[in-house]
Amino acid sequence: MELITEPIKTNSQLFVDHLLQLKANTLKNLSKQDYLHLRKLIFVNRFFLMVGFLTAWILPNPFSMLCISIALHGQWTIVGHHVCHGGYDKVPGTPNRYRSDHFALGWRRYVDWLDWIYTPAWKYEHNVLHHFYTNEQLDPDVSAESIKHYFNPEWPLWLRFVILILNMCTWKIIYFSTNTLKAFYEKKNYDPSRSPSDYFKQALIFSYIPYFTIHFIFIPFLFFPLGKIAVLFVLINRIGAEILTNIHTFLTIVPSHAGADIPLQTKHFSSKEEFFMNQIQSTCDYHTGGFWRDYLQGYVNYQIEHHLFPDLPVSQYVKLQPKIKALCQQYGIPYKQESLFLRIKKTFRVLLMIDKQK
Repeated sequence: MELITEPIKTNSQLFVDHLLQLKANTLKNLSKQDYLHLRKLIFVNRFFLMVGFLTAWILPNPFSMLCISIALHGQWTIVGHHVCHGGYDKVPGTPNRYRSDHFALGWRRYVDWLDWIYTPAWKYEHNVLHHFYTNEQLDPDVSAESIKHYFNPEWPLWLRFVILILNMCTWKIIYFSTNTLKAFYEKKNYDPSRSPSDYFKQALIFSYIPYFTIHFIFIPFLFFPLGKIAVLFVLINRIGAEILTNIHTFLTIVPSHAGADIPLQTKHFSSKEEFFMNQIQSTCDYHTGGFWRDYLQGYVNYQIEHHLFPDLPVSQYVKLQPKIKALCQQYGIPYKQESLFLRIKKTFRVLLMIDKQK
């Protein structure tokens, strides 16, 4: 009698099985506590925003700028980012306004997440192109490639550095607002060689005019009863906050996929094993642990976990991170985790074309 045996699985297949089991266990353990954690994050965002504006009318000052900047950073990198991924769709007790099919869509954009970025465009550019083509040619967020549009590698280092800093200060305005719309309109015909500036007209309608009108005209004029000088001071502080939040988001997001030790993928994955391996190879974590460290890093310090399972709440990444790191070590899979400051240094060396991201 012939024995029927199961095919022997490779290490990579066993690794994926363990990963999927971790996710299955995580989904079973989702609870209202995950939603309450989101509410805590939203409260902290609103607290910083309130403190920033309540002090902004008194005098132009870095404290008000920093508070507003931190709130804007948290609303994008934590709340908008993960809610749009559907991170809270399966969490018990989550109201519709924090589900991916309601959040920041239509008129709700003005109360949930009014940023330079048009929400449907962000969902396609980020959730589809970036997450399914991470560090590939079709990934619109490969910074090592996009920075080439801004300067010549033969220019002196100091000039390249100045241009890089200017790009950081205006990152969402000149890059994300148009690039997300470019991806949204081109969709399956997305052409990475075509300049995002072709979509400047759409950016005016969906990004620049709404954001500028609300943030730099309407909000400052709310302080008109306190005098014209108060309006001017709020405007100055709001402009300063915009520069700071662009720098903050750049420094937390870009280094998670950039550096000479993070490869650019030369081919698209063709199996689950290749998908998960590509995500781990193309991503790195920063140091984790502690509410304020996680909050100020926008939970991008759990970027590997997020790229493996993008539809989970951030509270679960905190629990998954040591398990996934241990699993990678068990199977001999390199797991990159370093301090944010070291990752920034490595990213700058690539963006300044001192090192090459291979």
